[in-house]
Amino acid sequence: VRVARTGDRPGHGMVFLAPGGRQNLIVTSAGSLCIQPAGDAVYAPNIDAMFRSVAEFAGRRACGVLLTGLGDDGARGLVAIREAGGGALVQDPISAVIPSMPEAALRLGASNKGHSPRVLGDRIGRWLETVA
Repeated sequence: VRVARTGDRPGHGMVFLAPGGRQNLIVTSAGSLCIQPAGDAVYAPNIDAMFRSVAEFAGRRACGVLLTGLGDDGARGLVAIREAGGGALVQDPISAVIPSMPEAALRLGASNKGHSPRVLGDRIGRWLETVA
C-alpha cells in the first residue's frame, strides 16, 4: 500500500492511494497510473474520472467500491464500471459518516444494495475469486 506515482502499474496485491492536494488520478489506456493537475478549481472531484478510466481499461475485471463522502462524485463512474461488466460495491449509507456519496450511487443504480464495511470486505474477497 502506497501513494500512487505517474507510471505505476497496478497489479495483484497492490493498493495505491491517490496523492493529496488538487490532483486527479486515472488509469491510462496502457494500464499505468497517471497523476494530472486539477487546475485552479477550489473543489476538484476525481472519483468519477478515476472510475471511468478503470472501467475503460479493465472492463469486467474492474471493481469499484464507493464509501462515505460528501456529494455525488463517484456515482456515475461506478455506474460505468457496472455497465462494463465489473463489480460495483457501495457502502450502506446508514454506516457511512457522510452518506451522500453512497446514497447518490444507490439512487443512480450503481448497485442495488449498500453494505457495511465488514460485508464489503467479504464481497471484495469473493469478487477477487471470480476474476482470478
